[in-house]
Amino acid sequence: NVMYLTFFTPMQAGVQGVITGPGIIRIGNSYRFNPSLAGPGDHPIVLTLINPTTGCETVITQTVVVGSPITVDLTTSNTTICAGEETTLTASGAATYSWAPNSGLSCNPFCSNIGNSVTAKPGLTTTYTVTGIQGGCIATASVQVTVRPVVPIRIQASAQQVCQGVEVVLNAISNAANYTYVWDDGTNTFA
Repeated sequence: NVMYLTFFTPMQAGVQGVITGPGIIRIGNSYRFNPSLAGPGDHPIVLTLINPTTGCETVITQTVVVGSPITVDLTTSNTTICAGEETTLTASGAATYSWAPNSGLSCNPFCSNIGNSVTAKPGLTTTYTVTGIQGGCIATASVQVTVRPVVPIRIQASAQQVCQGVEVVLNAISNAANYTYVWDDGTNTFA
């Protein structure tokens, strides 16, 4: 990115000016500050005004801070969840973060300029993007959270009431294709 510096001619005729400093490029009577040329760090930009009639000089200095480029990384505790479940999204590499879209996020509705971790509980498969900001530098990262639908299932018993010691047959019933189930009575698991 290039920052344009505008030099306004003073009201007094004949006054001349020049802008100097690291990363300054002069094109005709205009000046540009190029952060890539200046590099990271604090850069004093100097405007010198000279009145040739009086010989008086006015110097104005403004410091421009150029931050080092950043890289934002985004991780999730689970990239695939079942409907109704949640996952944690964690970003690193910047000072503050903004999250989008904010639907399904724990920060909703205020997901800008916050911390590096949020909880996501999307209703459907969603790609989340985080924008990290540090020292004037911006970077983004994205992750897709895939939401699997919950398999509709019901249990059918051969009898609703029985005496102790009488067996009951339980059937798992669902219209969903390609599913497996595991029975669990709280103490033992059966396939």
